[in-house]
Amino acid sequence: DKPSVAAGRWLGPCVLAQGLAALVNSSRPGGVAAHVVAGKDGGFGGGAPTLYKSLVLKVAEEFSQSNGGTANVDLPGAPFSAANGCETDPRWAPLVILVPLVLGLDRCVNPRYVPGIVRMLGLAQSVGILGGKPGASLYFVGAQDEELFYLDPHTVQLAVPLEQIWGCAQTGSPESGPFPTETYHCQSVLHMNARELDPSMVLGFYCRTRADFDSLCLELELLATRAGSTPILTVAPGPPPWHSDSDAERRDGGAGSEDDWELV
Repeated sequence: DKPSVAAGRWLGPCVLAQGLAALVNSSRPGGVAAHVVAGKDGGFGGGAPTLYKSLVLKVAEEFSQSNGGTANVDLPGAPFSAANGCETDPRWAPLVILVPLVLGLDRCVNPRYVPGIVRMLGLAQSVGILGGKPGASLYFVGAQDEELFYLDPHTVQLAVPLEQIWGCAQTGSPESGPFPTETYHCQSVLHMNARELDPSMVLGFYCRTRADFDSLCLELELLATRAGSTPILTVAPGPPPWHSDSDAERRDGGAGSEDDWELV
């Protein structure tokens, strides 16, 4: 289901993640799909969310076998493009995994989560963090110690044709002219201390292959162990517990057990 959002409304991490996933899955650019880590019925509860491996594998396989009734937007020259001759796994679609989080109840993030946030940005599969500080939405792309480097989404840049980007990457001299690198750089390095983060954020990971996903799960398990009592994200083989509940209801035909009845 596509989230219904009124114009001018401030978007929280959950709605933002759902909106991004809906946009990606509606066009499947280059065959890429998106998955939001959520609880039962798409809900988002408190505490560290759990990434269920079997659920992600199922989602990736379903996306690999179907484009959802829409025509994929091909991205010629991209590393995952079929036109590029790259090998594809029939049971895996390149997947963006989005994880909405609320790390604390105060104005800023709970300091106990800061080391984990910094380590998340250092993972090879990380594509950054959507978040900000109170009153400002930002996109975090890296970290050094407790300093987070970010891009300001409110700074508008001229769009560069995708053919020009990949043409430059492949030949070094695209026919359309030199690559305008200034649109991919800030005038100054933007950074802030991680302790100033708003507690609401979205982690992003990109797994082009099944091997990328397996490696990500291993890294996340190590980070959760290292975090002790304050993990940011946990990993479980699955399936999610609510899937087991659904299976039990189907076996019972939707009827309650004898213990559910009360003699009046």
